[in-house]
Amino acid sequence: MPPATKADLVEDPRRTARNLIEQDESTLRELWLRYWANGGEAVEPFELEAYLYGVVELSAFEDEILAQALEDLQPPGKAGRRNN
Repeated sequence: MPPATKADLVEDPRRTARNLIEQDESTLRELWLRYWANGGEAVEPFELEAYLYGVVELSAFEDEILAQALEDLQPPGKAGRRNN
């Protein structure tokens, strides 16, 4: 899967996160750490996973925090990069 662009992250960060987790389950913990460090409400990885799959709803601001966490996971120099 090619790295997500900033547009992908902002458009639907929950879908982007689900795709990452489905490819590699260990990504959940790493994503949650970045999400929580950025101020996310989910205090445990399973809560973030429940949010990603729509089992629980959190504030709309959580999508912005999730997008930032996803961008933080991108390899250096790849975050938000677009092909011109």
